[in-house]
Amino acid sequence: MALDRIPLYNRETGRSEDEQVFERAFMDFAYGTRLGRALTALIFKRHAFSRWYGRRMDLPWSRDRIRPFAARYGIDLSELVEGIDDFRTFNEFFARKVRPDARPVDGSPSALIAPCDGRLLALPIRGGAVVPVKGRAWTLERLTRDPALVASMEGGTALIYRLAPVDLHRFIHLDDGRQGPVRALHGPLHSVSPFALWEGVDALAENERTLCVLDTAHLGRVVWVEVGALAVGRIVLHQRGEAEVRRGEEKGYFLFGGSSIVVLLGPGAAEVDEDIRRASAAGVESLVRQGSRVGSACGARGRA
Repeated sequence: MALDRIPLYNRETGRSEDEQVFERAFMDFAYGTRLGRALTALIFKRHAFSRWYGRRMDLPWSRDRIRPFAARYGIDLSELVEGIDDFRTFNEFFARKVRPDARPVDGSPSALIAPCDGRLLALPIRGGAVVPVKGRAWTLERLTRDPALVASMEGGTALIYRLAPVDLHRFIHLDDGRQGPVRALHGPLHSVSPFALWEGVDALAENERTLCVLDTAHLGRVVWVEVGALAVGRIVLHQRGEAEVRRGEEKGYFLFGGSSIVVLLGPGAAEVDEDIRRASAAGVESLVRQGSRVGSACGARGRA
């Protein structure tokens, strides 16, 4: 049985729209049928499957998929640093860079910015857990495997950025500050699509992921988690040790597949824009662009 549609709130138009789902038939099968769910548990969620798929996207013939993919999903090729014919493989295109003027970073220190292109849910952290309108609640202790860290986020906000395969898969730092060391948290590679989450898959708190804590100038302590997903080849980070970071500086990128970034903000650190809060309360993701304002930063260095 086909699963439900994925509604989105488009901030630029102020209107609701339905997501054009990548590989819709596969998603309906893998998470919407008994046989598909069994094969997902046995095969699709395993790293070997994603490595196999990722290697295919690194082969020369995969470049033949680039133009049809860009045309079908309306990707603006005029934003690219390189010409479309310069990409040697689909994975190179997937990790494409865009010109800085195509993703300007809001320069106001008081602005909470989106670290990536994606679909944003902003949800309150209550009792150490995040409770979406649809799907299963998930605890921050499972996400972070760090009870002390969870306690510092109580009463704050979880910003869940879902990157669909059609999105730009590079991401930037939210604020000036210092990044702590990155920890790898191992797990399977389920899809992070709402289709999977609505079926009770706890992908955000179970999947392969990387975590770091940032001490920032305007948001206090920030917990940042990159979540891998089905068919994601790698999470590529430019800095895995302690380092000073700058607002708008590229933090890393994902290779092929959908993925997510979870940003945890402590109580009083920021106020998310009202339209995003309203959509999130209804279980609807908001389309956001890297560097754009999604709220107001309320804190300062030394608060966390």
